[in-house]
Amino acid sequence: MPSNEPTPLEPGRFFGVNRSERRVSGLILSEAHYRPELRVPPHVHQRAYFGFLVGGGYWEELGRRAITCAPLSVVFHPPREVRRGVISQGGARMFHAELPDTWMERVRELGVVPDEAFDHHRGPLVQLARSLYREFRHPDASSPIVIEGIALEMLGGLLRGRVASDRGAPWIGRARELLHARALDAPGLDEVAAELGVAPIRLARAFRRTYGESPGQYLRRERIRAACQRMAEPGVSLAAIAAELGFTDQSHFTRVFRKQVGTTPGAWRRDNVPPRRGRGW
Repeated sequence: MPSNEPTPLEPGRFFGVNRSERRVSGLILSEAHYRPELRVPPHVHQRAYFGFLVGGGYWEELGRRAITCAPLSVVFHPPREVRRGVISQGGARMFHAELPDTWMERVRELGVVPDEAFDHHRGPLVQLARSLYREFRHPDASSPIVIEGIALEMLGGLLRGRVASDRGAPWIGRARELLHARALDAPGLDEVAAELGVAPIRLARAFRRTYGESPGQYLRRERIRAACQRMAEPGVSLAAIAAELGFTDQSHFTRVFRKQVGTTPGAWRRDNVPPRRGRGW
């Protein structure tokens, strides 16, 4: 006889077919595709996670509550929550960000985390989820700290009750100094936070509130600044600069540079660096 117990799923496992997966700073990021009209049986996940619906739709029952999700919806699922559901006729593409247990333990020191599913269909959490998915799909050398910071900001956005603001705290300036000094080393957010003696989630939230960008975004901008300095030097190829700064290849470097600066590295070099006689680029 079939068991009535919900199916336990190990970290990284879903009823959809995983098309890609990355593991960053304890996070498990994956994109799964679900076939049309799939009936998902009762199950539980060991880890808390965010689910971001990229395309399609689904209906899900969470205890005594049910939700219907359309594209760009975000749902936070606490660990070991029993759920079941039905995928829409068009199927579904879901991006998952599974959170390390250590994160959940540490964030509870800062506030109350929801103990039931929490869904968002618009607002800051959705914007953060979109940014996280873009980093997952198009990573570069700065993506690990960007991904870590976004996930921590998402988790911080769930905290209930009054959370003290660290905006303008002295250690925030020290954080920026550390990132500036180690822009090419790609330090982890945990590593920087440990050196400052604060929780990573406090660092992620306070840094954005103080400087208007995440630590990862700042680090990426510093890398592009370093690229501009290197391009001003004679005889250094764009391919060599891309490799030096940790990009997968020159085309990848070009995409990131254009997004940050608004033009290609080659065009920037022509417009901003005087040519040298007898020396070509």
